[in-house]
Amino acid sequence: IEPYEASSSIFDVETYTYYWKDKFRFHDRQEVGFVAQNIEDYVPQVVSTNSQGEKMVDYGKMTAVLLSTIQQMNKRIEALEQNHCHDHCDCECSCSEE
Repeated sequence: IEPYEASSSIFDVETYTYYWKDKFRFHDRQEVGFVAQNIEDYVPQVVSTNSQGEKMVDYGKMTAVLLSTIQQMNKRIEALEQNHCHDHCDCECSCSEE
């Protein structure tokens, strides 16, 4: 087991609304998601291909990728806040408690 860190390039992936072409299998309702071919360029581990050659995103696995991205963003925000705080120590922030 190894820690996973999502690539910042995941921000380049677009989110879409769409309707399935096969309305018999998937009904005629609007969906929200990703284009598997786009995701595959960044995180191939979350894309599979069935016997008909259709690519699919495993949204369960995508949740872990997105959580990793949020965690990385949070670390960056905390670092920026800490740098800002040290530059302006008259503010009410955690550095005044040190």
